[in-house]
Amino acid sequence: MRVETDDLLEAVGAVAASYRALPVLIGTLPTLTPSDLCRSALTPCGRFHHIENALARSRGSTPYRISLRGEEPTTLLADSIAVQGATSSCQLHLVVCPGEFTHTYNAAQLATGPVLAAAGNSPLLLGRRLWHETRVPMYERGFGDGGGSAGAAAPARASFGNRWLDGGVVRLFEDAVRDHEVLVPALSAREPAGLTASGRHPRLTELRLHQGTVWTWNRPVYDPGGHIRIEFRALPSGPTSIDMAANAAFLLGLTLHLSRRSADLEAMEVHTERRTALGRLTHAYTRLSTSGEPVHTWGIPARSGRG
Repeated sequence: MRVETDDLLEAVGAVAASYRALPVLIGTLPTLTPSDLCRSALTPCGRFHHIENALARSRGSTPYRISLRGEEPTTLLADSIAVQGATSSCQLHLVVCPGEFTHTYNAAQLATGPVLAAAGNSPLLLGRRLWHETRVPMYERGFGDGGGSAGAAAPARASFGNRWLDGGVVRLFEDAVRDHEVLVPALSAREPAGLTASGRHPRLTELRLHQGTVWTWNRPVYDPGGHIRIEFRALPSGPTSIDMAANAAFLLGLTLHLSRRSADLEAMEVHTERRTALGRLTHAYTRLSTSGEPVHTWGIPARSGRG
């Protein structure tokens, strides 16, 4: 992984040099300015604009607040998902057998907290010293759907979850469909009724597209090639390729180790069924990294003008 990352950095660096720029591995770039996070900075990709417009319709045109706590608490005033440009993660995928998915997913949930605590490297945002991993609450609140807020009407699209998994990967897919409206409506051709009987795997295009708009930190992925994966999305990018490889080994190794201790996981699931220990674990960073009162407000421009 380290070698692949170094090779990719070298390739990107060769292109960036023509623009007098250098690639950097980091969760949140400390030199960002408000104009880097406004609507005009959004990548000209159809999918991004579909999501942008759908979320804007659901929350209304009023800019939304992103309150962040730390040494210098601050509040951002945003009206575009372009603020997610301040959050860069190192994402890993682990193929899991369906029969082992529940234990492995719960192990991933349990492992993510301590590994993230050791890997945090995003303390600066727009010139403010905040929490050590400000990227996490910034990402959760950056879609403007009330992520991380106790008064939100529906579960946040970007979250860590609030209970242990008890129904396999299908339960997670059901939750995503039940709890979240479709942001990118698209219909594919109906698949043959006897597809699975013939040994082929359904593509489930609509489900996969919808899952791409629900950004849980540990996200289930269905692959029409015939397998299921867990996408680990919580780790930050950087600060070096060595750090990223070490963090990945730590998270994947701890997840696999815990998944094999099924008796311990089952006991923990029983004792935390009503959101006790897991609730404290999954929401601790929200309480630590968000504040009720804005201290310093940055206005992120809504139009194409800079500044």
